[in-house]
Amino acid sequence: MILGIAAALFTADPALAQDPGDFTIQPEILLASAGGYRSNGVGAPSVVWDPDQSRYLMVFEVRLPDVAAECPAGKWGLGLATSTDGLNWFPGPTALFEPAAGSFYSCVAAHPTAVYDNTDRALYVFFKSEQGTDACDVTTPSWGCTRYTGVGRLRVGFDDVGNPTRLTVRSTPVVDIDIDMGFPKFVNQGSTKYILLSRRPDVFVASSPVFSDFSLDPDPVITPGLVSWGQDEMFNPSVVCQDSISFPLASYPGGRNLDGFSILSAGWGKALASTPASWFLGASPYFEWSDDDQWRHWEVARLSTGEYLVYFSEKDASGNPRIRLATTTPSWAGIDIAGKSCP
Repeated sequence: MILGIAAALFTADPALAQDPGDFTIQPEILLASAGGYRSNGVGAPSVVWDPDQSRYLMVFEVRLPDVAAECPAGKWGLGLATSTDGLNWFPGPTALFEPAAGSFYSCVAAHPTAVYDNTDRALYVFFKSEQGTDACDVTTPSWGCTRYTGVGRLRVGFDDVGNPTRLTVRSTPVVDIDIDMGFPKFVNQGSTKYILLSRRPDVFVASSPVFSDFSLDPDPVITPGLVSWGQDEMFNPSVVCQDSISFPLASYPGGRNLDGFSILSAGWGKALASTPASWFLGASPYFEWSDDDQWRHWEVARLSTGEYLVYFSEKDASGNPRIRLATTTPSWAGIDIAGKSCP
C-alpha cells in the first residue's frame, strides 16, 4: 500500500536522498545501433559487478531483426556486454538469449533485471515474457493462451575466463501474469526475494523465498495520482538498498501524465520503504520530460560510497534506443557497486 507523499521525510533525513538535480547525465553514448542482432538499437540496461572477473556486466534488450506474424510486437531478446570501467562496453557478437518456439517467451524476452549471485558465481536475469498468437494452436500450455505470460528467469554461468555458458531458463514463468506488464526489478530483503513490476497504471510486488515461484500481491504498492509528474501512471520501479535502519529500501519509479496513450509530461523520482509492501513517495522528481523518446528504461545502482549510477535508454534521432549513463559522482569503482541484498 502507499503510505503517502513524504517530501518532508526526505528533508528530515538528507542522508536518505539526493536533492533533485544531483544526477548529471554523462555525454557518452555507451551502446547504440549496430549490425546483426543490434540493428534496431539496444535498451533497458541492467548493470551488475562481477567480482570473479573484476568487471561490469550489462544485460540489455534488443528488438531482433527477424519478424514473425504471430509476434505483433516483434521478436525481442537479450544481449550481454562487459566493461572494466562502466563506460566502455563490449557487447557479445550474438544475442545472449532469444525467443524459443513453443515457450512462454516465444516472441518476447525483454525488460531485463540482473543480479549476480556471489555464492553461485552466476548471473540471474528476470525478464518480461510474451508468447505468440499461435500458442494454443496445437495444445494449451500450463501458463495459458494469452499473449502476456509474466516474468521469466534465466541463469547464466561462466567459464574460467568469463565467457557465458550453461544458460538455463525456467520452463514456466516465475511470476504468472496474463495481462500486459513490464519493468520487473529484483531486490532481496532478509530471507525473501522480491520483484517489483509495472502493471498499468500501478506498481505491484511479488515475493518468494527462492529465485522462482513468486506470489503476486493483488494490491498495488505504488499508485498514480500522488505526485504532479505521475497523475495517470507509475512505472519502472528500480530498487536499491539504503544504509538506513528505518528505510533500508529505495525505489526510483517513473510517472506519466497522459492524454489517451500520448505523454503530456513525465518524470522519475524517489520512494523509500521499510519493506517492499509500503512506500513513501517523494514529491520532487529528479528529471522531467514530455515525449516518448527520453528515459525509456532505467536502473539505479547504489555505490558503497553513497553515490549513485543510473544506466538508462533513450531514443536516438532515427527512433532506435541507445544506452547512456547519469551519475552523482565524476568517478567511481565497480567494486563499490552494492548488490541487491538488503537487511
